[in-house]
Amino acid sequence: MSPMSGAGANLSQLDGLELGLVFADLHETGKLGNNDAVAALVAAFEESMCTLAGRVVSVANGNLATCVGPHAAEVTIARFGDLAIRNTQQLFQGKC
Repeated sequence: MSPMSGAGANLSQLDGLELGLVFADLHETGKLGNNDAVAALVAAFEESMCTLAGRVVSVANGNLATCVGPHAAEVTIARFGDLAIRNTQQLFQGKC
């Protein structure tokens, strides 16, 4: 994944937390020693993780293409302008 989404470290921490919760659940239910139960829950975790990562990669690739494209400066300025407008609107609507 390119670093153009700013999500790599955050996803890594989320993955660690969620996988830890999977193992905690296995421990609490007494299934930590059951290889089939472990494999099933880890497979479900990996599927969820890969789905989210795929969406983030798509955003990151779009950001990367924008930042190195022929109109990178103009597009970047427009994006930050749009972001500033949205954040200002949310602030005045009490959503920040």
